[in-house]
Formats: sequence, structure tokens, C-alpha cells
Amino acid sequence: MRLKSAIPAALFALFAASPTMAQSGSAAYPNRPIKVVVPFAAGGAGDIAARIITEEIGKTLKTPVVIENRPGGNGLVGASYLAKAVPDGYTIGYSTNTVHAGGLAVFKTLPFHPVNDFTPIALTFSSPQVLVVKNDNPAKTEAELRSWIQANPKTASYSYHNGGSQISANLYLKRIQASGLAVPYVSPVAALTDVVGGVTVFGFYEPVAAKPLIDSQRVRALAVTSSARLPLLPGVPTLIESGLPDTELRTWAGFFAPAGTPQPIIRALGEAVKNALEQASVRDKAHSLGMAVEYLPPDRFREFLGTDAQFWKKRYEEAGIAPQ
Repeated sequence: MRLKSAIPAALFALFAASPTMAQSGSAAYPNRPIKVVVPFAAGGAGDIAARIITEEIGKTLKTPVVIENRPGGNGLVGASYLAKAVPDGYTIGYSTNTVHAGGLAVFKTLPFHPVNDFTPIALTFSSPQVLVVKNDNPAKTEAELRSWIQANPKTASYSYHNGGSQISANLYLKRIQASGLAVPYVSPVAALTDVVGGVTVFGFYEPVAAKPLIDSQRVRALAVTSSARLPLLPGVPTLIESGLPDTELRTWAGFFAPAGTPQPIIRALGEAVKNALEQASVRDKAHSLGMAVEYLPPDRFREFLGTDAQFWKKRYEEAGIAPQ
């Protein structure tokens, strides 16, 4: 009789302990700082967007959240590092469509799979691109720039710093039936610096990167790639308004973890991101920089990646950009 009663008692004790152990496991995360790998240089749109939101994430998770910039290779250096990181939730990444949606269209070979080697955490912001020239450029409108480019294809140089910047310029040239000289840069800061210095003539950049130079009258904004004018730049027309249909384009950014990161950790991170994006201070800061809040949780973010990859593949093909 003692044996029979002991077995159910032991089983009861085991099952009763299981929820407690699960709670202890989830409660233990996080118990040290979380590193966010940004595969772009400091000062760029992706870096600035990450810094807007990470402080609030740290408050929710009650642990420091620090950013580590690992630029290079159009985002490949930092993304490769993240793909190989230990999937324990303490090394995550903040990246963009350039890597995770356009990667397979841009690069012939990749050191990782842009979807399968990562676990999506949350989509956060989206942003159009703004076409700028040096402030003393004779072109005061997009139409005037268009005429100049068509007449001077050999000297019509443009600078770009990521996939969104490159494809915006290429599609623009396709729409105006012109050609230009592409000059790549590692960051929007470097690309914009050479527009200001007259090294390159024009370029497309995220408003967050271009706005300070627009405000200081070092560059002039001629058009945006959104479907409607930006509240941030109300006097700047869209390319569609300028007579160039089918030129709407937006870039986005979101959080990722290495593949294999436990789902309870992904859910905790996703909720922390959601909470951060609901803060008025975060939303106001994003809007002031020309970014729109566009939250998607992990499952819906993964679905979105599949659809958006097809969108960017078609855009790259249309722009005539061959995989490198």
C-alpha cells in the first residue's frame, strides 16, 4: 500500500513542479545586458531608429540594452555575426529590408539565409526616401534635375549607401529614361557628405538622415518616394506628383534573433518592442524623423518577410540591378 500511494504522490509532485520550473526559466530571462547588433554605421537611419526604441525595451525588460554597430558589406557583416550568435536572447539584431527582404535579389551568394537563419521578433518602423541635391545646385525642382541628368549622363553621379537608396536612384533613372554614375558608400552620412561637397550630384536617403542637412540648407529636398507628402517635409512633392507614376517605395526596419532562439524569449522580446512602440515619446520621435510606426509581432513579421522579398525581387529586376 505504501508503494501504491507513493507513486501517485511522486507523479503529483513532479507535475506540480513543472509550471514552477517553467516560470523560473522564463523569469530568469533576462538576467544580464542584451546586445543589439546594428549592421550599419552609427548615424544612419537604422542606427538612429534602433536607439529610439532600445531604451524603452530595456525599461520593460529591466536590463540594459546596448547597441553594437557592425557595418560593412551592405549589412552582410553584422547580419553574418548575428546569424552565428548563440541563440539565447542576449545577442539580437536590428536590421532592414536590404538584408532580410532584398538579400537574395542583391547578392549571388550569402554567408547565411536571410530568412531561415533568423527568427523575426518584430517589425518597427518604415520610411520613404527623399531625393536631395546640394543646396546651390541650379536645379530647384525634380523636373529641372531630370532635364539636367538627361542632358549630362556622364557626369550625373549619385551616391547610395544601402539597397533602398540604390534601388530608389535606379528606378528614378529608369522612369526618366536616363543613366547616371553610381557611387557606393558605407553610410548615409558619408554619402550625404559627398553630395554637400559636390563629389556626387544627387541621391536618395531616409528622411532621418537627410533632415538635419535640409534644415541647415546644405542640401535641397526635391521629392519623396511616398504616396503622399510627408508631414516632416510638407513642401516637398512626391515623385508621383512630379509626373512619375509607380515610384512609391518605402524601407523598413525590425528586430531579429538567431534561428533557434527559444519562443518564450522571442515572445518576451516581441512584447517589449510592442510596449516601446506604444510610448508617445517613441512615436513622436519617430514621426519627427519621417518614420512611421509599423508594428508586426513575430508570426506576422515572418509572413510579411516572404511577401516583401517578392516585392523587392521585382523592384531590383525592374531597376536593372543584377545580383553581385
